[in-house]
Amino acid sequence: DDLLPGERAEQHGAIARALERAIESEGERVHLTAEVAHHWLAAGDQPAALAATVRAAAAAESVNAFHESLSLRERALGLWERVAEPEQVAGLSQVDLLMQAANAAEVTGDAARQETLLRRTLELVDEKSQPSLAASVLERLSRALWSLNRQEESVETINRALALLPEDEQSRERAALLVELARCRMLQSRFGESIGVARDALAVARAIGTRDVEVRALNVMGTALGNRFEAEEGAGALREALEIARAAGLPREVTAAYINLADVLHVSGRTADALAVAREGLETSAPNTRAHDWLTMNAVEFSYYLG
Repeated sequence: DDLLPGERAEQHGAIARALERAIESEGERVHLTAEVAHHWLAAGDQPAALAATVRAAAAAESVNAFHESLSLRERALGLWERVAEPEQVAGLSQVDLLMQAANAAEVTGDAARQETLLRRTLELVDEKSQPSLAASVLERLSRALWSLNRQEESVETINRALALLPEDEQSRERAALLVELARCRMLQSRFGESIGVARDALAVARAIGTRDVEVRALNVMGTALGNRFEAEEGAGALREALEIARAAGLPREVTAAYINLADVLHVSGRTADALAVAREGLETSAPNTRAHDWLTMNAVEFSYYLG
């Protein structure tokens, strides 16, 4: 506190360089990468701060520190316009950085911030020359709108994105949009429409070998079938989703399959089996997440019904 501003900046720079040497010799550690980003920013070296902040955000996300990751990426976005050739410095485009920030906002449950970040992304994407990228951004925007209880606007956004792609296109973007549309219709209890769209998505996902989208399609289809009282077929689709998600290393989709399978079994009157599934899911899901909380509530509910 006694230092003059120039002296203070020089000290922050010296600390940042020392910590970077520690990372080089000892290996990357999350707290060190965050400290380096802080010290470069305090030193007033904006290019170094941008590069370090992007690196720290990725490190934070690797240990599921999504709030910290979001905060760091927002800081990097604030530095973007102040740095010459920011893409070269950061090692990614502004669109990629915005999408990463939006994904972190989604995981932390901040749908309003997710919407803001995605709308800014759309301003940087040309729908005519980049239809696939625009469709991908719109698919994520539709999820944010749904979380904000703007259901019809969410569905309209999906249809706007689908209109950008050829109807017979077999791509990840189209498969993901079809899954999202199927999910919306399932949640609106329009189960017949949901099942049909989910099957279309499943066909595209399998044709191009997109495992995560395939799992999501099976998840939605199985849940819709179960809620239409086709419990055996629905549970079969969900067990298949669980098996594929495990093999593909998709932890979020594994937890989603556990949640939906437990619900379908409970709705069909197999509450004891549903409780066993919920408990099994709790053993593998990450704590302090919405999905873990949902499985906990499932276990409580099913225990109540079982006396």
